[in-house]
Amino acid sequence: MNDPVENTYKLDEATLHTLLQGDEAAWSAFYKHFSPLIRSIVSWSKWHFCEQTKEDLVQGIRLELYKCLSRFKNESTPEYFIKRVSIHRCIDEVRKQCRQRKVMLPLVISNDDSEEAYEMIPVADDRFDPILEVTLAERAVELRKILQSIDAVCQA
Repeated sequence: MNDPVENTYKLDEATLHTLLQGDEAAWSAFYKHFSPLIRSIVSWSKWHFCEQTKEDLVQGIRLELYKCLSRFKNESTPEYFIKRVSIHRCIDEVRKQCRQRKVMLPLVISNDDSEEAYEMIPVADDRFDPILEVTLAERAVELRKILQSIDAVCQA
């Protein structure tokens, strides 16, 4: 069985300095070693990311690590540091997706042929109340049934 200590990436001062100097071979070795960790975090099922988003996030995390590695202090393991960066980047992506989603409401449009068409209209503010919308939709259905049951003169 593999010893976990042997699989640990040694990020000593010399290696850190080499990475911060932008050594391409050092970064390749760094990414090769930590790519499985990054991919495993991005692939957590709780994120619900599609494959394209996962790949974008892996690249974004690599770029973020390139930018923020200077803040790494040997007070924690490199794995912990990378895990924190990866998780925060995934949380940022979830927040971005939530901001981009728009709640859609059905708008009932009646034409002259008494056929109804539904158009989805976006509601982007916080005033949207789904319970109220369901209640109003149910009332509208009942009102249409009542109107159809009375004679044409009363309908007019």
